[in-house]
Amino acid sequence: MILIDRADIEQSLSVTYEDGAFGLGKAFVGIYRADLAWQKGRMTILLPSVALYHPFKQSDGQKTELVVGAGARWSF
Repeated sequence: MILIDRADIEQSLSVTYEDGAFGLGKAFVGIYRADLAWQKGRMTILLPSVALYHPFKQSDGQKTELVVGAGARWSF
């Protein structure tokens, strides 16, 4: 019995503006995200999921961060 049909690499790159919430300075932030997506029917398991956050203006202690995790997505 095969539980997983295939794996794909999903990637995205975006730029967003942080407005200074939670006491941090205002800055533009670049976000790169990559997921290894294992699909079975309507369910997709994202394992691992990696996101890299990089502020273009580093102030108030903001720094580049790497976040690793996992998740699932159900399509309907």
